[in-house]
Amino acid sequence: MTCIVGFSYKKKCYVGGDSAGSEANNGNIAARLDPKVFVRNGYLFGYTSSFRMGDILQYICPPPEVKAAKISLREHLIVHWIPVLREKLKAEGCIEIKESKEKGGTFIVAYRGALCTIHDDFQVSAVIANYCAVGSGYMYALGAFHATSSLDMKPKERVTAALSAAAFHNAYVREPFTIIES
Repeated sequence: MTCIVGFSYKKKCYVGGDSAGSEANNGNIAARLDPKVFVRNGYLFGYTSSFRMGDILQYICPPPEVKAAKISLREHLIVHWIPVLREKLKAEGCIEIKESKEKGGTFIVAYRGALCTIHDDFQVSAVIANYCAVGSGYMYALGAFHATSSLDMKPKERVTAALSAAAFHNAYVREPFTIIES
C-alpha cells in the first residue's frame, strides 16, 4: 500500500509519494529505491496498486501527448490516452478481467496546474480542491491538506505534511518521500 499525493498551486503541480512496498497477504513491508512518482512528457505521475503497473506507466506505455489548451486534462486523458493505456496494460498482462470488467490500478496524473485521479476501473476524476491523494494513507493526507489550507506554507511543505500525516497514521506508508514538480 502507499500514499501518493497531488497538489496544485499557481498553475504548478507537485506530486509526492512514499517509499513503502508491501504485500497485503503477509504484511511484509520494505522501503524501495524505485520511486512511485515520475515525470514523462511534462506530465507528473504517482501510482499505487502495483509496481508492475508503475513500470509500464514509466517505461513502456507512451505518455499522453501535449494537451491542447482548449480541453481539460480530464477530457484529454479520457479521449486521447486512456484507450492507449488500457491496450498497453492488456498487452503487458497487467489488467485483471473479471465478469467482463477490466481492472487496472490507481494513480494520479498532473499537468500544468491540473490534477486528475485515474481509478482502477479507468474512470478519470478531476478534483474540486487543489489537492488529491490515493493509496492506503489517502484519508490522512487529505486531512492534512485541508488542515494546512489556511497556513502560510510553501507547496512542498504542504505535500510533505500530507505524506508525513499518512506515514504517522498508516503502517503501510513510510519515508523517504519523493516530491516532483512541474
